[in-house]
Amino acid sequence: MTNGGDSTPIPGSNGYYFKWVDNVQAAYALEMQGYPASEGASLATLTYRHDVAPHLFLGLYGTGQPMDGPRNHSTTCVLPKDTLVGYISATAGQQERLTHDTMATHQPQGTRVYIHSVCVNPRYQRKGVASCLLQEFPRHLCRLANHFPDQYPRYDSILLIAHEYLFPLYLKNGFRLLGPSSVVHGPEEWYEFIRKVGEY
Repeated sequence: MTNGGDSTPIPGSNGYYFKWVDNVQAAYALEMQGYPASEGASLATLTYRHDVAPHLFLGLYGTGQPMDGPRNHSTTCVLPKDTLVGYISATAGQQERLTHDTMATHQPQGTRVYIHSVCVNPRYQRKGVASCLLQEFPRHLCRLANHFPDQYPRYDSILLIAHEYLFPLYLKNGFRLLGPSSVVHGPEEWYEFIRKVGEY
């Protein structure tokens, strides 16, 4: 179980486990592979997010054994042992909708979590890794608040923006479409999604 201040592994299913990302360079390497140059976060940005909210930087790591996919995905594969395969990077705040400001700052007592990256090694995309992360992340937020109430707020909701082709991924993992986003980042339009923490 995650403790209050470090990166203790969190059991997943067969073939993978979760823990707080402790190597920003490894995350940055995935970010560069997973996003177009106009959309990927810089190393400085990822380092800032890790510095201010390490508990919201959750990685999925392989065990070298066949992976059991998430409940809504039938594909299986073998993920390399103790290797970062995918991650979610987020910060927190109090705004009800995502803006450029919410994407660039962190409020430690904010109860709304803003996901900036859901990134998976391209070699293991469409294998259920992103769904595993999206299903674990709300549980992770609940554990933080339940076990360490003096350190973390009780998070209320999770917000993110995505392109239209990713609608199926987020809808099947409990997110609800709010509509077009005001955020402009790269050439394509973004859409905003939300899900309540505790809804699995």
